[in-house]
Amino acid sequence: MLNLQSARAQQFRAPKEYSFDNEGSYRQYEKDVIKFINWIQDKRVDETSENYKSSLVFFNVWLSGCPYVRYNENVRIESVFSDIPDLRIYYVVGYVKYALQSHSQNSMNDKIRCSVAGLESMLKEYRRDFRADKRNGDIEDLQKIYDQGKLLEWVEERMH
Repeated sequence: MLNLQSARAQQFRAPKEYSFDNEGSYRQYEKDVIKFINWIQDKRVDETSENYKSSLVFFNVWLSGCPYVRYNENVRIESVFSDIPDLRIYYVVGYVKYALQSHSQNSMNDKIRCSVAGLESMLKEYRRDFRADKRNGDIEDLQKIYDQGKLLEWVEERMH
């Protein structure tokens, strides 16, 4: 019974009704955004479930209008996992989580750190969930760069 309760505690459900009118209304939902991020980063989530779909809509609506967290696409970074679009969400949530927890993404250094966090999140999911028949050479190369402790430098090269 305890394991069932523990599993339920980790389950995320998006708020049923939410509205974003100003910065304060976005801040009101930050804890829910972090819970969503933790949920998909820490658990295998059924991406076909209605709960996942509605949670993803909540996250995307929040992110697309949030005045203080700006996700910036970077083709030179995202091209590494463009062949596996399912990994993109893990990059984005890692990016956003870092931006929220660091309370800043104003400088280029902040954006670089957000991108590093996004890539670390994406690599974690790749290692956890992608079988040998789904391996991707670009991501494998990026994993080696990460293992060598050179991910920050790799991102810096692509952001300047």
